[in-house]
Amino acid sequence: MKIAALTMVYRDYEMLARWCDYYGDMLGRENLFIVSHGADPRHREIAQGCNCITVPREPVANFDTWRFEMLHRFVQFLSSSYDWVIRTDSDEFIVADRAYGTVPEILQRQEVPFAFALGLEVFQHESEKELTPDPITTQRRYGLVLARYSKAFAVRNGMRLENHGVHINPRGSSSYTVNMPEGLYLLHMRMCSNAVHQAHRNRKIMMKNAPRSWKNLDKWERIILDHIALGQVDDSDAHLSHVRNVQSNRHRPAWYRRGILVPVATPDMNRVVELPQGILGQV
Repeated sequence: MKIAALTMVYRDYEMLARWCDYYGDMLGRENLFIVSHGADPRHREIAQGCNCITVPREPVANFDTWRFEMLHRFVQFLSSSYDWVIRTDSDEFIVADRAYGTVPEILQRQEVPFAFALGLEVFQHESEKELTPDPITTQRRYGLVLARYSKAFAVRNGMRLENHGVHINPRGSSSYTVNMPEGLYLLHMRMCSNAVHQAHRNRKIMMKNAPRSWKNLDKWERIILDHIALGQVDDSDAHLSHVRNVQSNRHRPAWYRRGILVPVATPDMNRVVELPQGILGQV
């Protein structure tokens, strides 16, 4: 089985290096595709052995629409040569609990042409130091279950990833429910260190024609910090299992009429948990 991984990046050098190392070990660097948003020699230096493609940096109206369409067409192209295509941001890592196998092994077991992963926002606890080059999950112990980041991350047969979900044809496909395999997690590393977080903010703030959601960055981050302030749940494993069960059973006709399948997201899901033992040390 052949699997490709695709990301789009602007600067974000530390996360890109970790992204290339992690998915390169998993899939082979020759199967990684990096879309460089503007010519940047450091991207090519970091991504040696990978496939690096440059697109213009000039401001684009309706940036998110343009980006999603461009990446979708790239996924369609790759699907002609690969069984699965993984698409994540450069600070997103799909990890598998060792008890359930590897990410490729879990994907090989899937019968539907898409897969979601349970989202965790990994953050720097006040007692933790800045990152070293060691794996992040040996230096960070906690994550915020973030319902809206339980995203679709992999497709096959050219299926469309769309705004954290998958685009489906309502006719003949209404039997689809969210496919969130047991043991898969999406680790979002935007807040894994204070330095990484500040660099992320700086890149978004200075971008011309940024999407509206980026301009509301302070408001969104305040919500995240408020959830973190609630503290850790009593039983992390039980909470993760509950969230996965609720999200995996997402099946409402209203979403099919809009053509996008996404997991349910409710504020009570967003609580701090300990990272599962089976994923520690992987990334």
